[in-house]
Amino acid sequence: MSILGDKLNQYINASGYTVYKLSQISGVNRTTIVRMLNANRLPERRNMEHLIPYLKLTNDERKDLWRTYEMMSSGEELFYQRQYVLDMMLAIYNPPERQHISPFRAARVDTGEIFDPIETPCIMSGKYEVAHALSLIMLSEDAKEICIFAPFQNDFLSEFFGHFSRNTLSEVHIHHMMHLIKKPADITQVNYNLSVLSHVLPLALAEDIDYHAYYSYVNNTVSNESQIMFPFYVIIGNMLIELAYDFSSARFTSDPDIVQHYRNSFEALRQKTRQLVEVHSSFSEIMSNFTSSETNQYSTSTISTHPRIVNIFDKSILSHMIRADIATSQFFEQLFQNHLTRLMSIKNRTCFFPITGLDDLVYNGRITDIPYEYVAPVPIEDRMTILERLRVECMKESCKIRITNPISFPMKTNITIQSTSDQRIILLAVDHNEKKFRYLEIDEPALTDSLVDFLEYMGNDFGICSDYVYSRDQTLETIDHYMDELENMLSTEES
Repeated sequence: MSILGDKLNQYINASGYTVYKLSQISGVNRTTIVRMLNANRLPERRNMEHLIPYLKLTNDERKDLWRTYEMMSSGEELFYQRQYVLDMMLAIYNPPERQHISPFRAARVDTGEIFDPIETPCIMSGKYEVAHALSLIMLSEDAKEICIFAPFQNDFLSEFFGHFSRNTLSEVHIHHMMHLIKKPADITQVNYNLSVLSHVLPLALAEDIDYHAYYSYVNNTVSNESQIMFPFYVIIGNMLIELAYDFSSARFTSDPDIVQHYRNSFEALRQKTRQLVEVHSSFSEIMSNFTSSETNQYSTSTISTHPRIVNIFDKSILSHMIRADIATSQFFEQLFQNHLTRLMSIKNRTCFFPITGLDDLVYNGRITDIPYEYVAPVPIEDRMTILERLRVECMKESCKIRITNPISFPMKTNITIQSTSDQRIILLAVDHNEKKFRYLEIDEPALTDSLVDFLEYMGNDFGICSDYVYSRDQTLETIDHYMDELENMLSTEES
């Protein structure tokens, strides 16, 4: 008996039903149920779907059963890889609140406590002591650029960046070099790469720091660096901080010749690496990149704050959206119309969006994450047309149009994540209040493979995914509700 068969047998016994009775009420053949309990092969999903509602399971038991089924179906490594990406997605859309007290507990500059460069060179031991000194250097040095050659091995660097972004008053350019594993061979190596990305993305998306990550390949996570006393380093202003492999000790140097030597070495190495995430923040540049990126390649899957289904638009709706009172209105209208023409041929499409996106469409006339200064609310008639077309797309078997569960998959940030047919991942972040934008592009193969796989997997209407994304029927029911709302609004407007 398989692990799944053992759990099924346990839950059937707990339900009080015999196999014969369960067969009668579920419609699953009795022989099929016996095989599901005794065979080592994976049962058909439709039989699982028919059985589970009659097993009187708690929510946790149902999740456990589907978790076991999916683990057998995809394999344990792929299952845990998808779970890791899911956690990363949840973190992107629900970032932790900024704390006013640094995890480093370092003193602010205005307290008078500074790191005295006269005391260098010196060696310091203890992670807290090293972290405290780094914070003081960061706040004391008038640095316009910070160079980091160190991995995200633990939360040390994350805490450093968190403290930095909360306390820095002027813009500083951060260049950070790290390692990735080329062609990861097992789940440990896959998740190592994903862990690097999960640390990098919040920094690349942050609006208050100018962060650039670069990578080179290593064969495994354990490198010869562990044999070197101080394999990593950070350059802040006129200070060089060499770090131990586990960040438990550091050597501080302010000798200008030594600092310049490391800075030159860092720049030479940076020229040989690739950017992990390409970042743009100019809106016109972002829109050109975001639309021209699909000239020869098309988008396949999208998570966004609004439905991003090209077939719900037409040139008439676009003309109503683009504000006529801005100098660049003709540029943007032409840009979007060209984009629309290119994408109309897409047949297969996956899109996930929150209920708040439909709220914004129905009640405010917003159907895009483009800043409000460039687009106007669409008329109520256009809103109804958009919902009708969205419903048609949702009905198609070739499309996976789904609403995310507002409880288990809340989306607090205005970020679009999009995969393309040439295996790239694009992220577009928009802050309407601050009028700030970030466009990120990822093309590292091992990372994009994992992310593309997850976006395709997320559209499943069963198992663990059903806890985070509405089914097709639930999505259609929600769209119908908002169409009724629009009908009432139209009736009120006419009267």
